[in-house]
Amino acid sequence: MATNTRPSPPNAPKPVELLSKLLDKGYSNATAQVIRSIARDTETGPLALRLDQFDQRAAELAAQGEQMSVDDPVLRALLADFGQALKKDALLINAAAPDLESLGIDAAGNFVRQTSLPGLSDKMLQGIGVTWNSPPPEAIQQVVQYTAGDAWKNFLSEYGDIEAKVRAIAVRGIMSGMGPRAIANEIRHAVETIPAFQANALMRTLQVTSFRDSQVVHELANADILQPVKIRMAALDDRTCMSCVALSGTELALGERVNDHWNGRCFSITILRGRKAPDVQTGEEWFENRTEAQQRAQMGDAAYEAWIEGAIALNDFPHHETDPLFGEVITEASLKGMIGEDAKKYYKNSR
Repeated sequence: MATNTRPSPPNAPKPVELLSKLLDKGYSNATAQVIRSIARDTETGPLALRLDQFDQRAAELAAQGEQMSVDDPVLRALLADFGQALKKDALLINAAAPDLESLGIDAAGNFVRQTSLPGLSDKMLQGIGVTWNSPPPEAIQQVVQYTAGDAWKNFLSEYGDIEAKVRAIAVRGIMSGMGPRAIANEIRHAVETIPAFQANALMRTLQVTSFRDSQVVHELANADILQPVKIRMAALDDRTCMSCVALSGTELALGERVNDHWNGRCFSITILRGRKAPDVQTGEEWFENRTEAQQRAQMGDAAYEAWIEGAIALNDFPHHETDPLFGEVITEASLKGMIGEDAKKYYKNSR
């Protein structure tokens, strides 16, 4: 969709910049206690002590020419304290969750209003006979209920399961004959990075999905002054997955939620009736203007070769599935998922 439109006010932020500003506002404060707790776990206290003891144990075994055992008492003590730390942090995530939902809800109202009516104050709207409706809070609360159900409890329980993932890392290292010091390094890296990554992913996705659900409610409340279609957009850069690239610039029905993957950065913009649609560069246009090296890095060697040969197209990348917590999501399809066993030759050629 690419047509001309009257320019937005010179001081109006671009939608992607506005969204980033609105979502980031308050996020750090809402999640600060969780992030500090996770960082503190590996810096001071029982878990930090266990990590140091495990490093020392690995050094001793290496000096003696011995291998680590899956029943090593120091390893077992480390994993036990790690599990306790995760349970504590899960409680903090749960405590932060209502604020994150509220931040998403507030951002949605501001975003839809500012992108639909850029530069138009309420007084100016009254002058042209237009009213912007703000839906009642209870209408939004009916759709934003992620932290109230069993799915949320299950996800917090799975956050505690990170301990099992770290145990599996240790077992794989031991079974493959990896040296004690190498195992200790991998365990420390996992303990120091996975909890923070998982917590951020869950909290940010909760906020952004609450935003997208609330956006739908605001759109429907103003359906009489908005066009029946809207434009899906992605924050296009090196981090954007190929499914989001492919869908950026496509049309959605007004009131249809933007489904995205965890940590996704896609959104949509609505258009006031009587106005022409904005001149939007599609994801396909953006991608085709990238260098070959950039395309290959973003798509992956095997998929790039298949794309160049015409075996796949960009619109093959979006894969629809259902997330137990956030409902319908769109992820990036694998090359095998797109073309089956034919993917093998491209994987082989890309090595």
